[in-house]
Amino acid sequence: VIIKQALEKKLNEIWGCETPLFYPNSHAGTTDLCGVYDNRESIIDFKSSTKLKKREWITDYFLQGVAYANAHNVMFNTDIKNVVILMVDRELIFKKFTISLIEFQHFTSIWKKKLIAFDRKINHD
Repeated sequence: VIIKQALEKKLNEIWGCETPLFYPNSHAGTTDLCGVYDNRESIIDFKSSTKLKKREWITDYFLQGVAYANAHNVMFNTDIKNVVILMVDRELIFKKFTISLIEFQHFTSIWKKKLIAFDRKINHD
């Protein structure tokens, strides 16, 4: 479903699949897909769910995406500012979520605050 409805016509380039990423002295993870989606450098994440989620329920997915994007930008000198969440439920109903540049900046700010709070907790407790 995701391939037919989201990738076949929108995925312009694949840079990596299951790509390990890290932000120096901060965080690491593995993104599902990175490349050019709908003509924009992007982090693309696949999600399955028993039932489709509303946008306001997936803040953590966007935070994860900006964490990966910022790590990719540092590691590979890219300028990713787009996060794409491709979700399908058990009934094979598909939904795509993306964020704007302003949202990317907003979620990056939230992510950085979470990292600072985590660092303080770990290093000062």
